[in-house]
Amino acid sequence: RKIRWTDNRGNVMPTQDRDEVLLAPAWFAAWLAIPALEVTQHVDAGGQGYGTVSLQASPVPGINHIWQDFMRQVSYLALGLLAVFTIIASLVKWALAPLITLEAGAEKFGRGDYSARIPENGVPEMLSTIRAFNAMAENSAKLAASRIEREAWLRESEEKLRQVTDSLGEGVYLVDQDWNISFINPEAERLLGRSGAEALGKNAHALFHRHAETVEGMC
Repeated sequence: RKIRWTDNRGNVMPTQDRDEVLLAPAWFAAWLAIPALEVTQHVDAGGQGYGTVSLQASPVPGINHIWQDFMRQVSYLALGLLAVFTIIASLVKWALAPLITLEAGAEKFGRGDYSARIPENGVPEMLSTIRAFNAMAENSAKLAASRIEREAWLRESEEKLRQVTDSLGEGVYLVDQDWNISFINPEAERLLGRSGAEALGKNAHALFHRHAETVEGMC
């Protein structure tokens, strides 16, 4: 930073370099604690003394160099950590994707949409769960379709029965295995004095028969 030559008569010839700008933060320079150095050397040649030379070195260039190297290493570390976190996030997303899809399928299934199916991908542990869900959804869809077909068939059969019995002059009502009325035609309503709304689903014996011993005769 500074060079000063002093001859034997005390004449001084100084020279000074430009001041270096400290690029590192003050806390970093204080942490390094590199002192400024100053050295003085006598100049002798052939037994003759020519004065002294003093050199003063600034720690600023060294601190700047260490700071730049430190920041370069920190940037490498940050890039490495970012790459690791990116890979971890991708793996987690890939691993959780089947779970998210399974959750969405379960919600649709809970709302009665038996067409919900989950794509079979992901880790082996998830595949077994997904296949079990798809099999359950498939069986439920078949049962739902069978129930719809059965209900449609029953409605069609009941309509045909109603068309046939409505044209009869006799009263007809049907009971299930528990003697609950499942069908009654208009003539039976008239003869028994009960409307369909009053009779359907009710126990025939309790509704119509006054004495237990007359059940077989009345039916």
